[in-house]
Amino acid sequence: MNGFFIVIYGLSLYVKFLTNQQGFIKNYLADLLCMPIVFYLVVEIFRILKHKPYLTPYMVVIGILYFSLIFEWLLPQIAIQYTGDGYDVLMYCIGGAVYFFSTKILKPYDLS
Repeated sequence: MNGFFIVIYGLSLYVKFLTNQQGFIKNYLADLLCMPIVFYLVVEIFRILKHKPYLTPYMVVIGILYFSLIFEWLLPQIAIQYTGDGYDVLMYCIGGAVYFFSTKILKPYDLS
């Protein structure tokens, strides 16, 4: 599943930086896919470190808040090339929900 998100993320970056395409794909798809990719990577790091290989809802919310604060509030205040966008925060939230519910439905880390 995480390979799927990475391929789509790569395509969204291609559209964003190498084409003149406008709209949802250019502006928001990378933000939507960011949280599932990051969360899957964190779970793999947990697995390597021999921790429980899953994220609680609390951890997912903290991750979303962290990305929202850093990328949509702090960085736009520090550097002019960054812009804060409420829709990006919404995409982080939707992406976090997609990750959380996909792990509940697909149960990729069910060890029973």
